[in-house]
Parts: sequence; structure tokens; C-alpha cells
Amino acid sequence: MSTYQAFDDDGNEVFLININSLCPIEYLEEAKKIAYYYFIEVEKCPAKLEQMFTKFLKPIGEVEISHCWCPREGYTNQLNMQIQRMKEQNLHWVGDREYKISDNKEELLNKFVCISSPVDEILRELNLEEVK
Repeated sequence: MSTYQAFDDDGNEVFLININSLCPIEYLEEAKKIAYYYFIEVEKCPAKLEQMFTKFLKPIGEVEISHCWCPREGYTNQLNMQIQRMKEQNLHWVGDREYKISDNKEELLNKFVCISSPVDEILRELNLEEVK
């Protein structure tokens, strides 16, 4: 059995993690810009504004979309860089730390946050489903 290791630019070991960006729909346009500039300026990825937050959630059994989100896998250093960029926004509706699904549900649902829990756990615990 082989074990793979990954390292950041400084030689620190990094680990694969769930990076789930969740944002109330009323902040969609602002969140798209924050995400876009993060990818362009920090991760140096070729990104387009229209590629940001293309998935939507609603409370189970409801019709109206309540959240936009971007579930992805990344490395711990990417999560840390994303959180740092969010902190720099200094906006009341933007989270400034790594969140887990065990955190305050009201805060998770009312701020633009990065949750490092698995997708199915997030949807179940927050009573949300993806809009198809």
C-alpha cells in the first residue's frame, strides 16, 4: 500500500479536505466577486466570474432558493488561504474562520462561511437540499 504526501510552497505537509463555501442567496453577487478575486489573486487560477457559485440550495420541502454554495475538495493550505481572504473582507456577513457542522447553525446559515465537514453531513444537519 502506498501513501502519498503533498506539500505547500514552503514545504509544509498539507492534507486533502472538504472546502464547502456556503452563502445566503441575498449576498450572491458580492460572494461571487470575493470568490472570483480569491481564485485569480491568491490561487492564481484562470477563473471567470460566472463560474463562481453555480450551485444552489433550498430548505427541504421548500421552493425558494435560500443559499448558493460551492462544494469542493482542496488542501488544508487552500482552506487557510481562503479563510484569510474572507477575514480581509471585514464584512459582518462574511465568516472569519474555519467552520464545522457542529458550530452554531444560525451562524452557518446567515453568513458566508467555509465549512470543512462532508457535503452530506452539511445538507442533513442544515436541512438543505440541492436545487436541480
